[in-house]
Amino acid sequence: MHLGLSEAGASTIARADAVQPVAALQSEYSLWTRTIEAEILPLLARLDIGFVPFSPLGKDFPTGRMDAKTELGPNDIRAVIPRFTPKAMAANQALVDLLRAFGIERGGSPAQVALA
Repeated sequence: MHLGLSEAGASTIARADAVQPVAALQSEYSLWTRTIEAEILPLLARLDIGFVPFSPLGKDFPTGRMDAKTELGPNDIRAVIPRFTPKAMAANQALVDLLRAFGIERGGSPAQVALA
């Protein structure tokens, strides 16, 4: 049997692994969401637990396929996420523009740069 966890905190991971070895953790990890770097990733390395990044392209915004003018439909889950308000998307557009420029210099897309 293999056990995986999703979006678990450090204490939950450690407690679960003490009962049944945890094979992998899935959590959001992208340019927008890096909070797991301080505590979770070192814990996973120490416990030899794999990591599966969820939404490594930040739910599409860093790909350059959307901008602050993009309207999200009423059934689009991103419509309720704070980083997808028009104000937040306008503020974050500078990062997407930087990803695009960096990608052009190196022959890649904003999405490829975001993943790299």
